Amino acid sequence: MILAACMALCSSCEKDKDTLSVSLSITPTSVQFAAGETSTKTATVTTKATWYASPSASWLSLEQDGNRLSITPRNLNNDVEERTAIVAVSAGNAEPVQIAVTQAVTKVSLSASPTTVTFGASETAAKTVTVTSSAQIWSVYTPDTWITCDQDGNKLLITATANSGSSQRSATVAVRAGNATPINITVTQSGRTTANNTLSVSPTSITFGATETATKTATVTTNAAGWNSSSTASWLSLSQQGNTLRITPTGSNTSTSQRSATITVTAGNANPVTVQVTQSGTSGSSSLNFNDIVNSTYSATGTPATGVSNPAPRSWSGYLYTYPTNSYYAITNWANLANYPLWVDYENGKLYIDLSSVVRSTDDIDYYYVVGYLEGNTFTSMTATYKYEVTYNKTTRTLDFTGKVDGRTASVALAGVNKKTKQGTVYTNTMLSGAKFVLTATKSSPEIRSASSTGKQGKAAKTSTENLPTKYTLSPKALAY
Repeated sequence: MILAACMALCSSCEKDKDTLSVSLSITPTSVQFAAGETSTKTATVTTKATWYASPSASWLSLEQDGNRLSITPRNLNNDVEERTAIVAVSAGNAEPVQIAVTQAVTKVSLSASPTTVTFGASETAAKTVTVTSSAQIWSVYTPDTWITCDQDGNKLLITATANSGSSQRSATVAVRAGNATPINITVTQSGRTTANNTLSVSPTSITFGATETATKTATVTTNAAGWNSSSTASWLSLSQQGNTLRITPTGSNTSTSQRSATITVTAGNANPVTVQVTQSGTSGSSSLNFNDIVNSTYSATGTPATGVSNPAPRSWSGYLYTYPTNSYYAITNWANLANYPLWVDYENGKLYIDLSSVVRSTDDIDYYYVVGYLEGNTFTSMTATYKYEVTYNKTTRTLDFTGKVDGRTASVALAGVNKKTKQGTVYTNTMLSGAKFVLTATKSSPEIRSASSTGKQGKAAKTSTENLPTKYTLSPKALAY
């Protein structure tokens, strides 16, 4: 029995010895991550017991796989200093082993443009600074109450209140992001000044006749050392002589519409004075006889409408046919479009586009020519009762379709009106402004292919203008030539 007890005691001692002999080692015991590095690094754990690892910092991610411990930074180190952490590895009752982990600082990038913002004394509209940074979050700081800063994505909107003082004021707006060097934006606002120069101009309104090109003058009175003038229009010539402003049209106004311009006169710090100049439109074809225009070939130019698909051509050619019996002209091949003639009526020495006669008719659509202006996707035609005048220069043999509708540059286009819905569509490949036809008289008229394609004989009677729309959408497809 004594022998058995001794053997049992020895066995117990052996087990305790095994327990105390649990070993644990790790290679390496230090891990370094460079700035901007987020890749995984591995440590090898050597032990016969089950082992566990835990980090001392939340910016580390750990993964155990057999005897391998993977260590990965969860994000970049955007702090201002190197960051450190300890990974503790334990196994049984072995002495825990620590892995020292460090990561260098990742320098945050930060830039702003512009870094100088200037406001006038009464200027309060927001000005924009673009901020670019590798950090997801950036902040802005200003100590001055007359400046307001708002963040909108990567935009910094700076607003100033009006400066009621006479002195310039300035402030610094600081933009910060992580450990990046702050960007300072200098904001200045001029002080309010009181004009001590005087300026007056007489008269402040001048009118020229359509063909009048003689110089007219305005008198400038100022106590400033000098004065200057400028015009918004190329059709005006300006010159200064002493206290006299000389204003001269560079040519006649060949359009039927009045044209206008603004002249601005400045002197020192006085408030600018404007002079309004107008030139009346030509009387058109008042002295024109029907036979002044004969059957002709023509070469034509025009400015296609911008911002639309399938724009009309800039130049093309065709024929003009006279119809003395009914006093009208048929113009074929408008914008290279065959079989859709444009008709021009002769009335009391003047020419007008026929805006209410059916040019061509199908089962569903009646086609007309319209005159109006384009805004976005809508073409607005002039009121149907309004006559759009065309001028003819007998010297240059030019038919001129230029003009204005409701103060806007006029465009001429072919439109289709649905017979059932009365909805109108303008075809963008026929839409032109500034169209002019240079006519070349032929010895004999070209053969007219059919009355339906070139003359009013082939059309129905004029439609009541009340049935025509004034708003037209743009056709997504060009009308086939």
